[in-house]
Amino acid sequence: MGKDNVQLEDLSPSQQQIISALYSGIVSGQETGFDKSIGTKSDETATLIERLSPVLENEHVPKTELFGPWQQIAFAEIARAGLDYEVNGEMVLAERWLRNIHLDQLDKTGWLLARGLLASGIGTILTHDTGKVLNTDLGELGYPRERLNSPRNTAALEELALLSLPISPKPRVQLLSPKPKRDVKVSFAVLVGHLALDPTRYARWNNRDVPHLAIIFGLDETEVSPVVLPGRTGCLNCYQQTKIDEDLSWPVLATQLLDLPRMRDDSSALLASTGLALKLILRYLDVEAGFQLAKETESLSYGYRINNLDGSITRMKYEFHPECSCQKPG
Repeated sequence: MGKDNVQLEDLSPSQQQIISALYSGIVSGQETGFDKSIGTKSDETATLIERLSPVLENEHVPKTELFGPWQQIAFAEIARAGLDYEVNGEMVLAERWLRNIHLDQLDKTGWLLARGLLASGIGTILTHDTGKVLNTDLGELGYPRERLNSPRNTAALEELALLSLPISPKPRVQLLSPKPKRDVKVSFAVLVGHLALDPTRYARWNNRDVPHLAIIFGLDETEVSPVVLPGRTGCLNCYQQTKIDEDLSWPVLATQLLDLPRMRDDSSALLASTGLALKLILRYLDVEAGFQLAKETESLSYGYRINNLDGSITRMKYEFHPECSCQKPG
């Protein structure tokens, strides 16, 4: 036997359990807790670990690959993907790494959603936002105060450097020119509105056949639209036409609302809406990549309406409107 070998005789059932657990790993400092969980004396695990120390690997250094040390920093994401699709979760995150998500603004909402997307494995956030960090973008869920008046895209990149995200040779946030190159592929787009949404912002994605959704903060409700598939589902303009049917003065009112300060994204509405939007985006991208859900769920054609007063959530769907030209012929 080699000098680092350890010989154990007459192992008790509890010692066998401890050795079995050591193959997966026991967190340092949790030995007593593990003793309690298997019903053995309080120092059993620590004593056995000390005896086995010559052959134990005390620290696992993850290998750095193209996608970064996923198992160390995205365990929950990998576990969730594995449960949802009954495949190796790393395969799902590897596909997400290839996707580019466009956020029309990196304000407080956009910045929070960007971090959620990147933490979920999305490769790159694209934006046309050339604005600066405003007072309304600051806070625990937004940017730190020292970023005030900094370009949002620059502030986002610098803040990302402080987070434990996967190592990447490419910038995780990219500012696009007004007329980006044709080889820039947008996998999905997200729009954010307060009280109303400028039609020119979603028309771009309808015209380019890019799947998208919108988050709209209101006084009484916050809406996360269904995933809009241009030509295949009702669109944001269909929704606007429905609002006009309900109130003929809506176009005039909406124009006035667009100029109001963006101050409807309180923390509860912000966290609830970005979480639901993130779920819809990831589900669409994963299914498009070929992963099949382990269990049937409601269609992506449903969005969410959050009651800001009591927190209740209802599902809603956009239907084609006869006055909208979004539906492709045939």
